[in-house]
Amino acid sequence: MNRVYELKELQKRLGQQLQRVEASEVEVTTAWLLEHYLNINRIDLLLNREVVVSSTTQQQLKGAVDRLNQKEPIQYVLGEAYFYGRKLKVSSDVLIPRRETEELVAWVKEENPEDKLRTLDVGTGSGCIAITLSLEMNQPDVHALDVSERAINIAISNAALHEADVTFWAGNILYNDLILPTPFDIIVSNPPYVRRSEAHHMASRVLDYEPDVALFVDNQQPLLFYERMIHLGRSEGWLKKGGKIYWEINEAMGDRLLHLLHENQFQEIRLRKDMQGKARFVTGKLAE
Repeated sequence: MNRVYELKELQKRLGQQLQRVEASEVEVTTAWLLEHYLNINRIDLLLNREVVVSSTTQQQLKGAVDRLNQKEPIQYVLGEAYFYGRKLKVSSDVLIPRRETEELVAWVKEENPEDKLRTLDVGTGSGCIAITLSLEMNQPDVHALDVSERAINIAISNAALHEADVTFWAGNILYNDLILPTPFDIIVSNPPYVRRSEAHHMASRVLDYEPDVALFVDNQQPLLFYERMIHLGRSEGWLKKGGKIYWEINEAMGDRLLHLLHENQFQEIRLRKDMQGKARFVTGKLAE
């Protein structure tokens, strides 16, 4: 049975049902639900328009509230997330794109204004880095790699959604059977960097729903993926002489990664903090 609501009334009702959502997040969460399921915008909410809510939509809202009360992230409930101002499809096969990674992309774009740079995104997930660089840099040749074919399928869908020219590859950088069109001018990555011993500091909505393979590294090898990218870049010819690496990192690993780059003949090595003041990004340039 269809029902008529003023939007503010419906938003209040939804908020009262969100029993396990942080109080500070209820307003934005309910607004996102209404925008998604009723196809309204923030102006409609501000004007408190009347809407007709079908029985189907009522069931969809109830299902979404139930999932949110199980601490499932709203991005997975709705199947979408925003990155660099663009809506991307997401599922539990990929990490939810984060604000810090937007900062990494902005840094790469800022420092590389040249045309037609060949760029590789390692561990692309939803494709957020590769797609954004494809659209924001000057005619780049962007490639993206991920071990998960399900993630690659989501990334391909997102690239098509935004008409981004990205070549996607399924493969594991820890093995030697990858054949990519090397060398690259830039290798950028937000690889797994959370040590298993750090899991107890993380929110349940991350631990219970986001993919382990994209989050965690073994306590004994916390720099595994960074070491492998350096080996591929320097010894296997994946990175041009004078080419650059850009990484998102575990804030506890900054000094170790700076040292790792230094001992492998990288120059112009820098560590950068994110907007929260955490050591979050590292870059280096392979010696010519």
